[in-house]
Amino acid sequence: MVLLTFLDDTCSADCPLIAQEFRQAEQLLGADAARVELVAVNSNPLYTQVSYIQAFDRQEGLAGVPKAAARRPACTGPGTSAISPRAPCR
Repeated sequence: MVLLTFLDDTCSADCPLIAQEFRQAEQLLGADAARVELVAVNSNPLYTQVSYIQAFDRQEGLAGVPKAAARRPACTGPGTSAISPRAPCR
C-alpha cells in the first residue's frame, strides 16, 4: 500500500498539517507500517534542491520518522515527476 501526497517545501499553510498527518499515520499504523510506503512528491518546481526538502523535513519533524524519512530520498530536480523510496532516481 502507498500513502501518496504532494508537498511544497515553502508552503506554510497546508503542508505542515500534511506533514503532521504523515507522522500520525506512521504512529497509528504501528507494526503495519512495514507494509506501507509513505511517498511525497515535491510540487514546487522553483525549490527542487535536496537542502530545501531536508530543511522542511527537519522543521516539520519528519526527519526522525523512519518511514517518512525514507519517503523523500535525496532525489529531486527538473523533470522529476514521481519518487520511489526504494529506487534511485534516474
